[in-house]
Amino acid sequence: MKDDTAITIKAGGADELSSLHLSRSQREGKTFTVVFQNVSWTVGRKKNRVTLIDNVTGYFEPCTLTALMGASGSGKSSLLDILAKRKTQGDIGG
Repeated sequence: MKDDTAITIKAGGADELSSLHLSRSQREGKTFTVVFQNVSWTVGRKKNRVTLIDNVTGYFEPCTLTALMGASGSGKSSLLDILAKRKTQGDIGG
């Protein structure tokens, strides 16, 4: 990452959305905790709807390595995609 590259952190629910734009020099020495509650993901139409992720809650603490573990096909990558807002299909809640 270039020294002048900046990131944007967004937090809040649908009613309130706050954004914090930090350059790399501003981020040094700063920490934050990522918290998610009751995340659900449902795909399909009408009778064929399937809930693939159901009410998952967790957090990632600063300055720690967090392992997301589970069996093959259990939704680990899908959960991370949802948290990163890379999933666009289906209904996402939480």
